Amino acid sequence: IWRPKKLGAQQTKVIRHKTRKRGPGHKRNLLTVMMSLCVIALLGYVGLSNKLQSDEGGSAKGNPTASKYDPDYAALKKAMAESEKEMTAALSRFPYVNEVLDSSELIALYFAASWCPESEPITELLADTFTPDMLGQTNNESGKSLFEIVYVSSDDNIGQVERYISPKWKWRVVPFESESNERTELKRYFKTCAAREASALEVDRKNGIPTLIIIDGKTHAVLTSDGVSDVREFGKEAFERWQSTMYLLRGLEGKFYQGHTS
Repeated sequence: IWRPKKLGAQQTKVIRHKTRKRGPGHKRNLLTVMMSLCVIALLGYVGLSNKLQSDEGGSAKGNPTASKYDPDYAALKKAMAESEKEMTAALSRFPYVNEVLDSSELIALYFAASWCPESEPITELLADTFTPDMLGQTNNESGKSLFEIVYVSSDDNIGQVERYISPKWKWRVVPFESESNERTELKRYFKTCAAREASALEVDRKNGIPTLIIIDGKTHAVLTSDGVSDVREFGKEAFERWQSTMYLLRGLEGKFYQGHTS
């Protein structure tokens, strides 16, 4: 009768070592790989569809069954355009933020407060990581700023804001008070605020503070709402990752429009 062989102490140690729990970095890398595979598959599909449409005078002539299975690209193109228009319109109602978006490639909305213990180390991390020299860089072609940090305050008064955010950092600060009540409306729109504000603002919170939301200045697409974790893990390289995501999404959109013009 066969019986399983007992493992020695050294073998048990090796197995435990090999099956130890993996940290958040592993999950993030796995997610990146999965996203890359999806993008490659999408690009391959777009290229194949283009070829089918071009062979023998287009899909309707060269492949009679293609029209039965191919999606309505004109409708998809229209839906994408409307979606981008909606995102642009949604943020255009925030005058200060919209002005920064128009003049920047990427912006980071930083929701925090001087009285919040969790905000303090993140504020220092952002100030040390994204130096004034970096924030002062511009795109040579567009003339736009490469990256801007915009502070959305949950402080109790303007004095706290002025003492907390150093002018040397070259951060933008959403006006503490304005006719459009922009600071409050941003919290409602992104459902991001301090716990003690949620009831008064009537916000069903999605994010607390501190939160860093990264937005494409051109399309107004939200690239991530977990910028804090990115900066913690990657430091300055976080910007390059956001920038790569921005260009990737823009490229996919451009590829779609080129391949399926009406």
